[in-house]
Amino acid sequence: MNAGATAAASRVLPRQAGFDYPSVERAAGLWLELTNGRRILDACSGGAMTACLGHGNEAVIAVAAEQGEQLSYCYSHHFTNEPQESLARRLVEEVAPAMDRARFATGGSEANETALRLLRSYHVECGDSDRWRVISPAQAYHGSLTGTLALTGRESLRRNWDPYLVSQPHLGPAAWRDDPTGEEALAELDRILAEAGPETVAAYFCEPVSAAALPAFSPPEGFWRGLAERRAEHGFLIVCDEIVSGIGRTGSWFASDRLPFTPDIITAGKGLGGGFAPISAVLCTAGVYDAIDQGSGDFDHGHTWDGAPLPCAVAEAVIDQIVAGNLVAKVAAAGGAFRDQVAAAVGELPIVCDVRGCGFLVGIELDPGATAPGAEQAIVEAGLRHDLLLAATDTVADGFVGDQVVLAPSFTAGAEELDLIVARTAAALVDLEMASAAPTGG
Repeated sequence: MNAGATAAASRVLPRQAGFDYPSVERAAGLWLELTNGRRILDACSGGAMTACLGHGNEAVIAVAAEQGEQLSYCYSHHFTNEPQESLARRLVEEVAPAMDRARFATGGSEANETALRLLRSYHVECGDSDRWRVISPAQAYHGSLTGTLALTGRESLRRNWDPYLVSQPHLGPAAWRDDPTGEEALAELDRILAEAGPETVAAYFCEPVSAAALPAFSPPEGFWRGLAERRAEHGFLIVCDEIVSGIGRTGSWFASDRLPFTPDIITAGKGLGGGFAPISAVLCTAGVYDAIDQGSGDFDHGHTWDGAPLPCAVAEAVIDQIVAGNLVAKVAAAGGAFRDQVAAAVGELPIVCDVRGCGFLVGIELDPGATAPGAEQAIVEAGLRHDLLLAATDTVADGFVGDQVVLAPSFTAGAEELDLIVARTAAALVDLEMASAAPTGG
């Protein structure tokens, strides 16, 4: 859409009908430039927590161009290729050494759907074909495909599609202030296991550090230890969705690196392609792979672009840049101060009830009584009025917690850019608070 186009003039089927989306023409670093010349500071790595290196990284672009000239595509059903093999080795030998195999897809939803297929295949190969149920937190989002959408308990996301979705058990929403030890969540998990029959439970599917639905929240250590004990007792797998939290976002290659157990399956995405190519990954332990390898040998699942050479080459170039810049350590070192800076700037606003942070993932939780359902777009628009790209999640509609504002800057962000993100975020939330407090008339 050019600078003068309106929603009525566009032939794109949009997410929100009638909304005049700003049109981006180019980007560099943390700055987006619209077709009208206006510059927007990107506080969310492209808006979907993806552009972890910022925009316009010349080294990654050069690799993409070179690979495109040599071989951009071949179908993984018929061939493998060196970029796919090299990326798989890099992931399981360097990035996630507790994992043994990697399978590639094009997006987070596809990776999580592949993980569902993989965990089911594992149990079938082990002779436990009754295991199909997947327990997951209700306050979560694992993707928009029918299998992954069934993993959320958020009614606002499921409502129109419920006839297509299998019924899965969900762990009720919990927060540190409600369940500081994790014991209540474990008791709820025990109740679900007993009610479902533990012999029917295939996996617990979770984010070690939550992303869009409850940004930067992680259950207490006691919950994770209890989960590991129940895995050992009941035989289900643990899948960690790290589509957002993986590839350095939280200050380690994977957020699950800090858990008191090794997941059976990890999914990665978003930052893996760095915003330069669509790619995601499913990583599994040797135990999961061996069940298939020593069983039927069959995991006949995939999509058209899985493991294609161009996105795989780009993903390895992204990893190269993260390593060369020591960016995981940078995020670990700077993340705490960034969270504290955000908390100091907005934590006392009446509209804000919590500020959480883990690395370069910060969540600002708004008071559920301060915003009406549908405030997600209002939050984004408040940011844009201050030339700032924010991400937000409307969770009030689900009756769980307040709306969430997400800050997830690129790992390359400098101190001045982080300062500017904090200042503009505070200004946007003041505007939102004033708008929420304004009389509606009558």
